Amino acid sequence: MMKITLTLIFIFISSSLLAFKQLDLAPHLKGTCSPDQMFCAYFSPQDLPVEAVRAYLKTATTSIRIATYNMSIFDYAEVLNQKAREGVKIEYMVDFKLSFENKTWPRLINHPNITKHRLPVLRGGSPQMHNKLIIIDNEVLLTGSANYSYMGLIANYENVMAIYHPDVIKKFNDEINELKSISQIVCNLFSSDHTCASNQVTDYDPIMHQYITEGTVNANAINPALGECGKLISQSHKEHKAILGSILLPEIRDVEKCFVDADFSKKLKRLIEEISQVEKYVDGVLTKDQPRYWERVGLQEGKYKVYFSPEDNPEAQIINALKETLDQPSESFAYVSANFITNYQIAQTLANLHKRGVRLRVFFDKGRFVAPRFQNQLGTLLPLGFFGEPGAIEETLLKLKLKNPNPAGSFFNLVTMFENNLTGTWGCNHNKMAIVGSPKGLTLINGSANWSGGAMKINDENLFIIKDMAAITIYLREFISQLFVYRYGQNPNLKEFKDEIFYLSQYAPCLKTLLGMENGCQIDEKTWRPEVRSTAVITFTDIPASKQDPVYLYVQQLDELTKGQYHSMKMYTDENFQGKWVTTIPAPLNWEMFFHAYIDGQSRSSNNYTLQVAPLGVHVLKGNYRW
Repeated sequence: MMKITLTLIFIFISSSLLAFKQLDLAPHLKGTCSPDQMFCAYFSPQDLPVEAVRAYLKTATTSIRIATYNMSIFDYAEVLNQKAREGVKIEYMVDFKLSFENKTWPRLINHPNITKHRLPVLRGGSPQMHNKLIIIDNEVLLTGSANYSYMGLIANYENVMAIYHPDVIKKFNDEINELKSISQIVCNLFSSDHTCASNQVTDYDPIMHQYITEGTVNANAINPALGECGKLISQSHKEHKAILGSILLPEIRDVEKCFVDADFSKKLKRLIEEISQVEKYVDGVLTKDQPRYWERVGLQEGKYKVYFSPEDNPEAQIINALKETLDQPSESFAYVSANFITNYQIAQTLANLHKRGVRLRVFFDKGRFVAPRFQNQLGTLLPLGFFGEPGAIEETLLKLKLKNPNPAGSFFNLVTMFENNLTGTWGCNHNKMAIVGSPKGLTLINGSANWSGGAMKINDENLFIIKDMAAITIYLREFISQLFVYRYGQNPNLKEFKDEIFYLSQYAPCLKTLLGMENGCQIDEKTWRPEVRSTAVITFTDIPASKQDPVYLYVQQLDELTKGQYHSMKMYTDENFQGKWVTTIPAPLNWEMFFHAYIDGQSRSSNNYTLQVAPLGVHVLKGNYRW
């Protein structure tokens, strides 16, 4: 094995000295694409998708459509402003409530090529427009689990897909048009400026504003004596009704008559009438024409099936995909990487798969695992067992009066507590993805929707059911990486880790190519020889700079190996990173790396860490690296 000592040198550059340039992505940040280039994936933290998203935005020549829960990357606003000056049409749409806190919204200039829309969700509860959608030039769709924030695109474990399939892009354009139309209907009726672009809360009808942002109605706004109107303010979860249901039709007959304010009642009636002509299932059928959405089967062809929450019933789509394993359970598997699982039907399905003998691996973020509001299905998942930090698991289960079936460190436990502390307590595993395998084939489940009741029944979300083998294999490699770091302690020689690769390779022969174990493979009658690399994620503290000031980490050995073409990595921080700076280092296979930092030519003490690089594992360099 070749041993190389990496010398790390910080370069601090004043922001005033750097020109804003459009550059190709660094080699280790280019993500991984299918052989036909119709699908690419970028994973956080290793691919630092903050750079890929920016690069895609810069390619726009005609249009950029954004419909997202949030966007808080400061310089994305500058990219959008510049594109508008160049003639690109920008549509910027964000969750209604988050728009008032959004960091990009006020940074966008007043320009005829920029329009902004606040997207309301009208189903009560804790409503969120939770999509993460960008469509550029009607040619490429960006979406996945990641919010367009520093946490989402740098610090969390996330994924961003770039999809070039025209039929998929059309479905998302149609969905954005629907969300935009609903926003405009609401604004025309309940906003004094009829745009919903105003930053003044007083410009919105107070009853509708509260309902959109909090999902509730004040008791003094309605007459509870009229029929079931009291259920609009009921404190009972079973009794409570929203003004509009999972599909945007009233849950209470003549609900507009419930309100004391006659003008509001009149506007609400118009709202219901106008929305009923807009909301559609993904296949274009109006929901009002087939209101029993939970019984509806929307058939789709092709490798990429798309569903929108809640009208297309994503809960049933996920469960149906998981149940594909039950025909031959002993020869099937389901690997899940989730922020949390609080949806009873999905949790019960996973428990049943385990009972029937399906091979399971489940990731559950530690921050959510120990938080009471995300624990309601831990009892349902208990037969699978929980793996991870013994103290956190035992303390959590003790409070719930549950007992782990095995010691927390036993690999017999199938739910791994995912502890991402790269940037302190705020980092998490924010994925919402699964891969299901059986003798019939493989399926990738992915999208914006957390595996919760709210995501399935209230929020505006999206869900993919993907049968594309290249895309699935790329995501299988990501599962291998997560298992390597958070279940198998970054030990490439561990038998259980090697068994994972052997097992999954039987279902996805190209997995070995992506792991650098073979030189190429055939997929969809094309030869696939993707670039094979591994990535080390490293954090530093106490760097005397602000996040607006570019800081680069210089790696001397990369400079030597690439003959000066590539040697430095940009470092990133944010107020939520708790004083830490993050970057990734491309690590050729089979390096053994010894780290020691030099800053301005002066040696600084640090905890040296030796790392044997495994094929395409996402390595977390342990140690307290300080400025």
